[in-house]
Amino acid sequence: MNSVTIETSQTTGITVVRLPIEPFTAPRMVRSDKWARRSCVVSYYESRNQLYEIGKKFFDPLPAAFDVVFHISMPNSWSEKKKKEFDGKPHQQRPDRDNLLKALQDTFCGDDAYIHDGRVKKVWSRIGMIEVKYSKEGELN
Repeated sequence: MNSVTIETSQTTGITVVRLPIEPFTAPRMVRSDKWARRSCVVSYYESRNQLYEIGKKFFDPLPAAFDVVFHISMPNSWSEKKKKEFDGKPHQQRPDRDNLLKALQDTFCGDDAYIHDGRVKKVWSRIGMIEVKYSKEGELN
């Protein structure tokens, strides 16, 4: 998937936006990163800027209630058999789901205190992407 896909249900009003970017986490920042940025910090800001450019027309800021699925791409070293076995299955290792969510919220929210509802899920996938589901009414059922 090379472009953003959007699906809106006419009956429920729920919109699903799929962003074609590998999920990423925020590194632990230290004071010296202000003047001597480590490579992990530079990489984080590059990914964050890329995500913002892709997603800003859909949510800036994020809705107050949303669900997100982080599709973590499988390593190229895995066999085709193993990829078939794990495709869509829960991703139960690092990065942690809360760190992935923090990077998403930091990208689109100055202050995320208004966000009151949501579910976070991590799954193995052949292609890395971030899938955000929300409703214009603000509530997901």
